[in-house]
Amino acid sequence: MQAADDIQATQTHLTQIASETSIAQAKANSSLKEVQLLEERVEEVKLQYKINQRHLEDTTSAVNQAALKSQRAANDAKGLEDDYRAVAEQLEIKSRAAEEARNRAEELKKQANKLASEALAKLDMLKESFVGRPGSAVGFLRRAVRRGNLGRANNKISLQ
Repeated sequence: MQAADDIQATQTHLTQIASETSIAQAKANSSLKEVQLLEERVEEVKLQYKINQRHLEDTTSAVNQAALKSQRAANDAKGLEDDYRAVAEQLEIKSRAAEEARNRAEELKKQANKLASEALAKLDMLKESFVGRPGSAVGFLRRAVRRGNLGRANNKISLQ
């Protein structure tokens, strides 16, 4: 009977080993599935990292382009500001020149009026002096005043 007891103990032991092996096999399979899931998750994370990296590069590029455009716009604005100042200065210079020309024209007009008045006074004096003489200087002066040739008329009268 000892042999039957030994066989029975061995069978019990083998059953226990088979049971433990089955449990270990199930744990190993479960662990293998977890490892596979982790590997898949790692691949997903790697893919997401690459996508994020590409987005970061795109964003960096967009920021750099925006900075360049901003710098160009600032340079353009500075150029326009400089152009505006130059035009404003030229306008101021031309405005002063126009004002001076207007003042000079006004002064010349006053001088012309004064000369015309003096010429008319001289004409009246000559008229009184030469009234009734044929080919008198009065007619000549009137023609000269109408034509604006008073200088030549004065020279011609003084020669007569």
